[in-house]
Amino acid sequence: MCRLLGYLGDDLQVSTLLIDSDSSLTRQATDSSVQNFMNVAGTGFKAWENGSMNENEPYTYKSTELPMYDRTLMGLSKKVKANCMIGHIRATVYGELSLVNTTNVHPFQFPGVKTALAHNGGLADFPKMKFALASKCKPEIANKVEGTTDSEWIYALFLSMLRDPYADHTSEELAEAASRTIQQIKIIRNQFNIDTHSVINLIISNGKCMIATCFTYDFGCYGGVVSPAVLSPQMHSLWYTAGDKFGEYDGQWAMYDEDGDGASTSIILASEPLTRNDSTWFEIQKYSMAVIDRIDGIIKVDIRDLGL
Repeated sequence: MCRLLGYLGDDLQVSTLLIDSDSSLTRQATDSSVQNFMNVAGTGFKAWENGSMNENEPYTYKSTELPMYDRTLMGLSKKVKANCMIGHIRATVYGELSLVNTTNVHPFQFPGVKTALAHNGGLADFPKMKFALASKCKPEIANKVEGTTDSEWIYALFLSMLRDPYADHTSEELAEAASRTIQQIKIIRNQFNIDTHSVINLIISNGKCMIATCFTYDFGCYGGVVSPAVLSPQMHSLWYTAGDKFGEYDGQWAMYDEDGDGASTSIILASEPLTRNDSTWFEIQKYSMAVIDRIDGIIKVDIRDLGL
């Protein structure tokens, strides 16, 4: 399974999340605590920085280089700071139909659209449902799909659930679109009698707020050859930690509440904790959505039951 990362908060050096921490996103490519295979099919991130030129446009990086040897990624991430970020390391099953190219690397953000999306999981029998899914997308959005992944079509469907895909959106509008996306895919799966376990963990952001979903269709139902990723729930988990400062303290990485007032100024979401010590991390339960805002510098997290 892919590895996901989201961040919203005070300015933070991008390498802190991607490379430096003792269980960073890049380290998880080959040293995941829950996986026994490598995630080396592409690395990407979107990073927004307040006060930068064209601050509504994120820094964008996508590469199919092996992340642990990607000097461009290492150098760039140490020079860039962000107050909001989505990161992703892609995994794909080895086979003749699998394509490893930058078009298929997450996060996805179509030209002119302010909201980006990254996905961990996969839709079983996607070829069966692809054209039905495409028919639910706005034509001008469907025409922007360039890659071959189910994830990019999920993004196209999500944008099509918004009244105006190109507008600025509140967290509530993004949350409603995400919920409708999951519901629409469920309807299409039923239409084609697809009842095989399929994961749709999403992190969505426009640089100002963040939405995360942790959802599995037909959990525990398998068809055909079952991959290890399906059998291990830890591979499609989603965690978060919140506080004032993420960094290394006395040789140990953690998110700290520096002033002890209980109010958090920053939050990290990840497929698995970015630190070896996971005592400050909280797991988002299956069939839930996290709606995250930063209001007057304070993080507000609302965990909701998707009710699907």
